[in-house]
Amino acid sequence: MTILFGLCFSLPISASPDLGGPAATASAAVAGIGSAELQDVLSSPLRRQLRAPPARAFSEDDLKFWADKARQAHRAAPVARGDASRGYDIIIQIGHYPRKKGKTGGQGKLVNEQEAAALVAVGTVQKLSGLSANGAKIRALLVGADDYTPKLKSKIFLALHTDSSGKSCSLGPSVGYQKVGDASGMHGIALALAITLGLDAEKFMRDNYTAALAGYYAYSDFQTERFKGILEMSELTCERQEAKLLTGAATLSANLATAIQFALRDK
Repeated sequence: MTILFGLCFSLPISASPDLGGPAATASAAVAGIGSAELQDVLSSPLRRQLRAPPARAFSEDDLKFWADKARQAHRAAPVARGDASRGYDIIIQIGHYPRKKGKTGGQGKLVNEQEAAALVAVGTVQKLSGLSANGAKIRALLVGADDYTPKLKSKIFLALHTDSSGKSCSLGPSVGYQKVGDASGMHGIALALAITLGLDAEKFMRDNYTAALAGYYAYSDFQTERFKGILEMSELTCERQEAKLLTGAATLSANLATAIQFALRDK
């Protein structure tokens, strides 16, 4: 399977990660990853550690099961404010969670954006709890969209979102980041998504294809040592993408945890 990133085959109709703050102006034109750097990511040992889910058809009962799981994860997500005096290995943010007004996220047929993001984020943190990096247990923190301690410190910051469009199935997954130096790390994260969902270049939008991705409001709130970025996991308003994301959520959480562990290793 050939997996490429950084290409755009359609223009966004409606994409809604949070946009605001100084990063939105300063980073709206961040360049994408270079071809040589991308090939380094695609040929890295990480790829051999990621697993694809078994190929099988999913039923309406399967979809209902995972939609219910997503709502359960949303209701009980163990988010915390965090401690600015501590250093975390990874901070994962559930996109828009738990807002009830304003920028609350998109809506799919089965779940909303907050529920889809919570399903994957909670599962990823659970997987990370059993992993170590450089001989130490990985320190992971799960946060919501707004209620967190300012200037939290971590090696990696990852915001999980889904996209939405007024023209169904016109968008695909994408990554956003504030600085060119964050591109390689975020494409390792994207590789986990691609292998999980069996996607190729046609399913990925151009890096930072909207100003909202390059200028995500939370970038300035988190101090990171390695990289920070946002992963748009799928277009939730596309039924087939929503279904693949939900039924692949457990594998995606495991693969994201593996990609995070890989990114935390001492080089």
